[in-house]
Amino acid sequence: MARSQPARGTAWSRILLTFCAVVLALSSLARAAETDLVILANGDQLTGEVKRLERGRLRFKTDSLDTVLIEWLDIVELESAGVFEVELDSGVKHTGTLSSSDADERHLQVIGDGTGAVLPMASIVRMTPIEHGFWQRQDGSLSLGFSTAKANNSTQFNIGLGSSHRSPRWLRTLNVNSNVTRQDGVEDSSRSSASFYLTRFLAERRLFLAFGQLQENEELALKVRVLAGVAYGRYVKQTNHTELSLFGGLAVNREDFGDSDGPEGEIEALGALRLSIFTFDTPETQLDLKLFVYPGLSESGRGRAELDITLRRELLEDFFWDLSFYNSFDSQPPIEGLEKNDWWLVTGLGWSW
Repeated sequence: MARSQPARGTAWSRILLTFCAVVLALSSLARAAETDLVILANGDQLTGEVKRLERGRLRFKTDSLDTVLIEWLDIVELESAGVFEVELDSGVKHTGTLSSSDADERHLQVIGDGTGAVLPMASIVRMTPIEHGFWQRQDGSLSLGFSTAKANNSTQFNIGLGSSHRSPRWLRTLNVNSNVTRQDGVEDSSRSSASFYLTRFLAERRLFLAFGQLQENEELALKVRVLAGVAYGRYVKQTNHTELSLFGGLAVNREDFGDSDGPEGEIEALGALRLSIFTFDTPETQLDLKLFVYPGLSESGRGRAELDITLRRELLEDFFWDLSFYNSFDSQPPIEGLEKNDWWLVTGLGWSW
């Protein structure tokens, strides 16, 4: 007796049903990833996906509003099934899912490893997702500046690029800045730098820093400086509006001033201060200060210092105006007659992402 063959239409129906089931399953997973809840002090409720908390703002992705930044102090309740590392202003860290505490107003419960910690929301300064991908942790900015003067027919160009990637244990930061000045009857002069910082977060607000830097400054006759170092430090203050950290360490410096002796190497001590002050009332404003001091060890009596101060003010969403002041000091330039100090002031417009 011949075996009956299944109808071709039945086979296609099964394939179609299987395809629909897969699509529905994927869509349900996508919806599940965006079922986090935020309740604001004015009673508004938002559903979506918690991305992270940093510098007093919660990054929250919604279907209708895309990704929004919410001031942390405006949030009274928060729930998320995602796993986060939650850091307090004391430096203590907890890991787990997030839910609001029924017993205490403006308290967050972090549930992980079978335990739960109830934390005052005002003391939480950072929440970092454990499982989010590379690009979801990426931040950056690009700024361009230009100025001109009729009296001496001079023009100045400036470009700045900054990028950072944060994970629960590491912060990777890249900064590139270039400034070129042109003037009739005078050779063009340029100042450029590229820096990479790798920060490791330790317990109790302690930090480990490794960094590398390339510098060029024609005003100081510096053709190239290659700098690498390590430092140990800690957050002296860490709130939703202020971050202050101090570092101490060692650096190796190899520089070329174009003299006949060629590049020279030097070992230096390192002392560093980093300060950030940020507010989120419209317009958003941020002040960053970085001071690096390098007392010479292998060359006694020589000391260098690098100062960078930037004021940034938001104009429109993701667009800003900034004003930066830079100063470079060398107490004993390797070549006699060189300038000991050089400073420059630049302003520009930029975009952040």
